[in-house]
Amino acid sequence: FDHSLFERSDAIVYFDSSHGRTLASLAPDDAARAKLHSLVSFDSAPNGLDEVPDPYYAGTPVFDSVLELIERCCRGLFRQIAPGLRSLEP
Repeated sequence: FDHSLFERSDAIVYFDSSHGRTLASLAPDDAARAKLHSLVSFDSAPNGLDEVPDPYYAGTPVFDSVLELIERCCRGLFRQIAPGLRSLEP
């Protein structure tokens, strides 16, 4: 992780609470910590999860459900940032 991303970014998205804690500990101040967002905070169908589950030791159905969660959250994230991206179009 490049520490300059705190200064150069409007938002920094993480998958799990371990990533969030690590990033928060690297943040230089409260303003930088406020830029941290869990990917699941962008979920259009919240299901009580506070992080993306790690499917590593699980079977294919769990991998599929985690992929579905990630894709849904990414769509929500893109809906949030799309207006800002459109404003940059020439």
